Amino acid sequence: MWQTADGSLGQTLKGHTGTVRSLAFAPDGAMLASGADDRTVQVWRLADGEGLHRLSHPDWVRSVAFAPDGATLAAGSQEVWLWQVADGLLLQTFKKHPEHVTSVAFAPDGQTLSSGAWNGTIRLWDVASGERLRTLRAREPSREREPGRERRGVLLRVAFVPDAATLVAVSNDCTVRLWRMENGVRLRTLKGYQGTLLNVALAPDGSTIAAAAGDGAVRLWLLTNGTLLRTLHGHAGGVQSVAFAPGGSMLASGSEDGTVRLWRR
Repeated sequence: MWQTADGSLGQTLKGHTGTVRSLAFAPDGAMLASGADDRTVQVWRLADGEGLHRLSHPDWVRSVAFAPDGATLAAGSQEVWLWQVADGLLLQTFKKHPEHVTSVAFAPDGQTLSSGAWNGTIRLWDVASGERLRTLRAREPSREREPGRERRGVLLRVAFVPDAATLVAVSNDCTVRLWRMENGVRLRTLKGYQGTLLNVALAPDGSTIAAAAGDGAVRLWLLTNGTLLRTLHGHAGGVQSVAFAPGGSMLASGSEDGTVRLWRR
């Protein structure tokens, strides 16, 4: 953990025995959840770095997410599990995806959970009952793969627009797709880049989407009409992660070149 004011190292959280694949801050900023290849989810108190819970999972964990109220925590591997944060009680186990879950996200109202898997399917779940509400398909991934690379069409990230009416998904086939939540109708597909997209982030106001790309650039699209607003260059390696600051005025990008860059919108 680093101090954003001066870049100094604040604390190091230790406990996982495998690669950490996903991190999520609680909405109030008091806790951090981490999911890893050691088949555990750990919840940390940030004030002193104490581990609050070590939650076992049946497989390596690719994605974790807190509910908007911070009371529950979801984690995805091939199954999606839901825990109560206060005591680590397992609340719900959602049915298996055909392939590993790469991303989980709560709707802004906390009543719906989305899970996206490698095979391009997105499932929407009722959090209270565990019922599957709808299945969306981004794209069937190709079965062929280049040496050392994942299949094209693998779904990487799902996220809800703040109005809770729209779901966004990014795949590594250079597309970002948007669906209307109430009926599952696809609204549009954002294009403008022919390489590999690796991650996506939504601005807090829901107006703009930032996509991390394999060519070292970050691309910003306007969600209302799919216009490509700008392309941010500067990294010397593929961009693996992007995130907006809470106010939306700043964007951070992390790259294979070992650097994190901050951009003003």
